[in-house]
Amino acid sequence: MPIIEEIYDDPPTPSPPPRAPRPTAAAAAPPQTPPTTALPIGPTKPPPNPNAPFTDPEKFLSDLARTPLFMQAPDPATMGADAASAENDMIEALKALAYEGEPDEVAQNFRNQGNECFRAKGYRDAIEFYGKAVLVVEGERRKLWEEGRVRHRSAEDERVRRWAEERKRVVKEGGDGKEVGLEEVVRLTKEELETKVRSVDVEKKLRDIEEACLANRAQCNLELKNYRKVLNDCAQVLRLNPANIKAYYRSTLALISLQKYLEAQDSLSLGLAKAPENAPLLALQKKLDVLLKAQRDAEEKAQAEKLLKEKKKYTLKLALRERGIRARMTDQPPELEDAEIRLEDPLDSKSTLSFPAVVLYPCHLQSDFVKAFDESLTCEDVIGGMVLAEPLGWEGGEEYRDWKKLEVYMETRTGGLVKVGKKVPLGDVLGGTDGKLEVVDQLVKFFVIPRGRRDEWIEDWKKKRMLKGR
Repeated sequence: MPIIEEIYDDPPTPSPPPRAPRPTAAAAAPPQTPPTTALPIGPTKPPPNPNAPFTDPEKFLSDLARTPLFMQAPDPATMGADAASAENDMIEALKALAYEGEPDEVAQNFRNQGNECFRAKGYRDAIEFYGKAVLVVEGERRKLWEEGRVRHRSAEDERVRRWAEERKRVVKEGGDGKEVGLEEVVRLTKEELETKVRSVDVEKKLRDIEEACLANRAQCNLELKNYRKVLNDCAQVLRLNPANIKAYYRSTLALISLQKYLEAQDSLSLGLAKAPENAPLLALQKKLDVLLKAQRDAEEKAQAEKLLKEKKKYTLKLALRERGIRARMTDQPPELEDAEIRLEDPLDSKSTLSFPAVVLYPCHLQSDFVKAFDESLTCEDVIGGMVLAEPLGWEGGEEYRDWKKLEVYMETRTGGLVKVGKKVPLGDVLGGTDGKLEVVDQLVKFFVIPRGRRDEWIEDWKKKRMLKGR
């Protein structure tokens, strides 16, 4: 019994039993083995299937670019040089399909495509379609204007105007004008009426499409944070329809994003004047109220800080003047971070002054910085008792260990030198030299010289001063 049985859709037709073959010489011969072909080892690549989906994205895009509907430019690979450089009539014809039909239909089609892109969050594409719709509207309006078919008055307004002119003429000729009837004297032909009404209807459709596209384009620009363009689009919308609430809302949002809160309030107030109960506008007003309050608070704080800073500056100048201390700033002051001349109480000129100070060791080209040198302290207190209290960590620092063997000098306004008393308070030093000393760039400078090197350093100072004077 066979292991696998075949089941046919249609039962095979019974055939007579085959006859037994006659034995032949060929049958008696041993069977010959047919030649074999060597099979490849490993997996083989199947033949290409023309119906299989694309597997090479670059090739797919290249083929797509050769398709007329998607072609951006003639394909020089499949065309001659002359044909490639010539204008592709098929592409232009396909492009022209988008502009087939009445202008309002074409504009509406672009508007619909823009709406689809907007719903898909393709804001840049939506802006392009809305822009095309606006261009179609503007082109048609210009065409109608040039042909004289656009009327700012309706057909009925034209009838009244003609009636008024006719009546005025009759009165001028001596009649009372009462016999001039609107329907009897002034008649527009049926064709004139239809033309004017049609022009008004087309103009209204175009204006509605333009208004909607500009408003939608403003929303796209709002999503892309192009706030200046939002304001431009909303301004155009409001020129077409001063009652467009969306334009007020979106322009207010753009102005808020630009932090122009007062202008945003103006825009929002105009919108609320048109629609006092509009929920989005009312919600936006609450948000804007918070921002306006925060802005006012910040401005008041900044103004108060400015006034306080000016008052502190004036008090400091007064304190220096009362003490007879001269001070000036150069064009390029050194960087002192937060160190500065200051009063203990910034608003009281009688409170203690302190100065940033630099202690220079010119014989060894070294220096130390004192952030606040109190006017009531002496050089002995600060330099001898604080700065030189610890060993100096540079070569030659041992010469400054003995405070009694050191001398302190300061430079005068004219480039000379003044020896400073070690036990004289700083305030008396700066204010008690009849204006010879001055504080430059808020920094007091001291020169500390070992007594044994004094004469040599002073002589060198004089030489440098002479050379500088030349």
